[in-house]
Amino acid sequence: MARLKALSKKSQKLKKDILKEWESDSAFIAILDTALRYRDLYHEAQAIVDKEGLTVPGVGGVDKAHPLLVTVKTAGASFMAGFKQLKLDIPGEEPQEKRPARRPTGSEALARRQN
Repeated sequence: MARLKALSKKSQKLKKDILKEWESDSAFIAILDTALRYRDLYHEAQAIVDKEGLTVPGVGGVDKAHPLLVTVKTAGASFMAGFKQLKLDIPGEEPQEKRPARRPTGSEALARRQN
């Protein structure tokens, strides 16, 4: 069984930026890590498909869809699902309703209620 690769440098930076901006717990971090691994897998598979083309020779010389197209589709969908679950913006889409960057402290919450 293949070992999971470490996050790419771009995904590590994205994770660092997200964790600076959003309050997180262990569940948030686990979902974020998984989504970013799928992001890396998507980009890796897409790069191969871009290089080799959408089709590959099949049985009897008949072209068939590149087998990594399934990986591109599922990894991309899994990445987007993870980001949507965390209510993070997905590049290329309209921003969705933001989750609060952090929970208000007790005094901040009390001040909001009094206003």
